[in-house]
Amino acid sequence: MKRYFTVTSAIAVGLMMASASIADITDNSGAGFSIPDDDPAGITSAIVISADETINDVSVTLFGATHSWVGDVTATVSNGTTTADLMVRVGDPGGTSGDSSTLDGNYTFADGGDDFWTAADNAGFGSPIPPGTYAPSGAADAPVSLAGSFGGASTQGTWTLFMSDAASGDTGAINGWGLSFSSGAAVPEPGSLAVLGAMGLACVIRRRR
Repeated sequence: MKRYFTVTSAIAVGLMMASASIADITDNSGAGFSIPDDDPAGITSAIVISADETINDVSVTLFGATHSWVGDVTATVSNGTTTADLMVRVGDPGGTSGDSSTLDGNYTFADGGDDFWTAADNAGFGSPIPPGTYAPSGAADAPVSLAGSFGGASTQGTWTLFMSDAASGDTGAINGWGLSFSSGAAVPEPGSLAVLGAMGLACVIRRRR
C-alpha cells in the first residue's frame, strides 16, 4: 500500500506549531477602589503580567464603574514606561465643571470604540453613559491610540490604572479592572521552521508496505 505525506499537510502542521507560540492575553484581576473625592493625587491599582508577548493592541475595561459627575474624572493606564489617557475630565475643554452625566456599568476603552464625549453629551444631566466600548481620549477630547502608545512593547511587567477626581461633591468607584492584549501576526520560531522544512522534505519520500 502506498502512503504519501502531502506538502499541504506539512505546511498546515508547521504553521499550527508556529501559531502556538503566540497567544492573546486577558487579565481581569485589577482590584477595585473608591475614587478619592477632590484629590488630584488620585488612586492606583496594578496588574502584573508575567507572559512576555509583543503587543499589537490593548484594551482596558473598568468593571462596575460609578461616578455621579463624569466631568470630574481622569483615568490613565501605564506600563511603567508609557502612560496613555483613557478619559480626562469629559466635557471640560476649558477647565470648568465638565460633563454632568454619570458612570454606571462596565466601560471598555479600545481603539475604534465610540466617542466617549459624544456619549456623555447625549446622556445628559444626571443620566448614565451607556456601558460599552469607547475610544480613549485625552484633554479636550484629543484622540488617543492605545495601539500607538503600547504597540511593539512587551505585555510583561506591572500595568497600572490611575484614577482621580478633580472637584468636590461627587464621588465614584470601580469594582475592578482588566487588560486585554492582542499580539501581531504569528512568526514561526526557528524550531517550527526546522520541523516545517523536514516535513516538506518528507513529502517526496514514498514508502511501500
